[in-house]
Amino acid sequence: MRYGYPTLIRDNFFTNPDEIVELANKFEYYPADTGHWPGKRTKNLLEVDPNFFNHICARILKNYYNYSPIEYTFSAFFQKSSPYDEDQYNLKNLGWVHVDQCIFGGLIYLTKNPEENTGTSLFDLKNSYWNYPEYINQVKRGHYLQDETLTDQAYSGAYEFLLEQFQETVSVQSKYNRLFSYDGNQYHALQSIGTKERLTLVFFCKHLLIDDRESYHSSRILG
Repeated sequence: MRYGYPTLIRDNFFTNPDEIVELANKFEYYPADTGHWPGKRTKNLLEVDPNFFNHICARILKNYYNYSPIEYTFSAFFQKSSPYDEDQYNLKNLGWVHVDQCIFGGLIYLTKNPEENTGTSLFDLKNSYWNYPEYINQVKRGHYLQDETLTDQAYSGAYEFLLEQFQETVSVQSKYNRLFSYDGNQYHALQSIGTKERLTLVFFCKHLLIDDRESYHSSRILG
């Protein structure tokens, strides 16, 4: 498994973003029964629209490689998230710093006229020896599963403790039809869901087999 993938930003990713939004609205959405992420997602697009799925994967991989990989394993989903509070900056609307446990991942912002600070931030640990406590994940899952026994005090305590361990290094604004991709070991978090429904296409690359001609991946940053 290869790591060290560069952070990429590419605007105007789809040539027909309005049609992509229309497509997104045709699918069924399902909540996470594990509580690992907010809102609802479609099934893996490989299952519901394989042609579109392969188109997305090919376009993403072109940002890293000059040649198509021999094989790859992706998962990709449309995701809709609604605010948990009318205050955009209530802690319950903010994202939890985490890694995706993949080779590289990212998202495409598909909310028209997005609010400020509804994008994604990257983080570095202040101390490299810190371990992610399991109770943090338990609180996060409880929130996303709407556990009524989870108190505001327990939630804010866990969230603020987690955030204290990190330093924000990059802030990327949500922009309609913008791709943002990053290494799978990169800590990141949603800035804020906002005050309206947030639509994205999220993707995760889990496996790649690269042609011998590709001795290293591209470090191009596209704007």
